[in-house]
Amino acid sequence: MFMYFTFKNTHNYIDVLDQLVYSYNHTYHSSIKRAPVEVNTGNEQDMWLALYENTKSAKRKPCAFKEGDTVRISKAKLTFEKGYETNWTEELFTVSECVKRAPLVYRVKDLLGENIQGTFYAQELQKAEKKCSFSN
Repeated sequence: MFMYFTFKNTHNYIDVLDQLVYSYNHTYHSSIKRAPVEVNTGNEQDMWLALYENTKSAKRKPCAFKEGDTVRISKAKLTFEKGYETNWTEELFTVSECVKRAPLVYRVKDLLGENIQGTFYAQELQKAEKKCSFSN
């Protein structure tokens, strides 16, 4: 499409849309090892396996935090926030669950056992000790 725009020095593609689609569908695609026009219901399963077979066999990373770990949550900082102010909450939380999906996320509870809404990525959590606290 961009080659056509450059060659014809225009951005009007409506007139040649059918030709562009035909060209795309009849061009070899390295991901499926054939042109899209060659894919049909007979080889549909083979195409799916060729594309997604490796995702099932990929090893999942282990959870960085275990259930029961004490953590702090990252504070959202604005553009002009002071750099010397803390980046993490003073309040401590407990990891209640590691949700095994890609990427891994965590559910947390406060120390009273109340669930915190939402999930958090590993980079949004920092392991902490229960006795630690910020000093002013």
